[in-house]
Amino acid sequence: MTNINQEDQGSEIQGTVQALLREAMVAQAAELARDGQHQAAADLLEPLLALKQPLLPALDLAARIAARQGDLAKAADLWERAAALVPEERSYPRLARQTRRWQRWPRLWVPARLAGVALVTLLMVGSIVTLATSLERRVAHLPTGPATAGVQPTDMPTRLAPTRVASTPTPAAPRLDGAARASLAEVPAWSQLSVSQEGAGLRLGGRVLSHADLVAAAAHLAALGGVNWVDASGVTVAPPDLAARVTGALAADPSLSRVEVTQRGDGVVIHGIVTTEDERRVAEVVAGEIDGVAWVDARGLQVEPLNVASTLAAVLSGDRRTADLDVRVEDTADGVFVEGALADVAAQQAVLAVLREATGQVIVPVHLTLAPPERTYTVQPGDSLWGIASRLLNGERAWPLLYDLNRDVITRPELIHPGDVLRLPPD
Repeated sequence: MTNINQEDQGSEIQGTVQALLREAMVAQAAELARDGQHQAAADLLEPLLALKQPLLPALDLAARIAARQGDLAKAADLWERAAALVPEERSYPRLARQTRRWQRWPRLWVPARLAGVALVTLLMVGSIVTLATSLERRVAHLPTGPATAGVQPTDMPTRLAPTRVASTPTPAAPRLDGAARASLAEVPAWSQLSVSQEGAGLRLGGRVLSHADLVAAAAHLAALGGVNWVDASGVTVAPPDLAARVTGALAADPSLSRVEVTQRGDGVVIHGIVTTEDERRVAEVVAGEIDGVAWVDARGLQVEPLNVASTLAAVLSGDRRTADLDVRVEDTADGVFVEGALADVAAQQAVLAVLREATGQVIVPVHLTLAPPERTYTVQPGDSLWGIASRLLNGERAWPLLYDLNRDVITRPELIHPGDVLRLPPD
């Protein structure tokens, strides 16, 4: 049952996307036609006309383009298809019949129509002249005398009363802009759009953040009852500063500190360096969840595994608690090996604490041994190995031990120099 529901939901989403794309194609064709590119508009509409259920605006626009190009048969066929889709609309059958008549009498129709207009004009002029002549004669033969006493010339009619011809008023198009505004106000992304009605159509203005919002708004209004067309050419697509928004969201994750973001239209391009494939996927998901981002291109993210040993060594040397300690970090086949000889337990605890803070856990294996700090002595003027051994060691007989520890400094036991630093054996 779950798989069936998922398939139904996927089909519904795919159908919605296809409908939006078709609406966008019709809007683009209308814009081309307004610019005089009629053939390009007709070519763009051709795939839509081949559908079993073509869009009504596509049929009407294609018919008008065909009539303008002189293909009256195609125009009539398209208007007849439109009339079949919307039987209650009377304009399409009338346009189809008129086009058929033009197609049937292409040479006689216009001359005959002009002759008829001329004949009616002549008859009207003749009638007016005859009526004026008759009135003039009647006024001239009026009797004079008592019967006409009190009748002044100004009491005679000087012009004919206008003739009122009864006609059936054309029904006004229903008001659509109010419902359209209320519908747009329900979606925050469409709040900056304006709408005005022209006949049975709607014209949009204002601005949106993305082309996807524009197509969705136009398709939504086209689905309202009584709306025959929607013109969205006056809408400006002005996306916000998406790069700054995505950069701020990525900054919350320290592992993405080397990632940079560039905006392109209503999408973003992510480039930089991450250490794992999971970090690359996280960056792509976080960017895609930002409001206004229509697409994300993360192909510029390079995955470079982190050198853990060098990173931890830098952390230990940069922390004041462990900067002066003799600790080495090496990469091994099993991971990372930390080794060092420390003076006391407090130094060991400091190393472990820094490692734990840097990695979230104690690095294994860790080999830290306790070693007392090295004792040294700086030779003073007048010193000798015998005198130094007598003062600092267990008597002057310990000078051979002092000599063996410092053979890299002392060449001959009887010759030492002031300023030499001698190592002393541990206590």
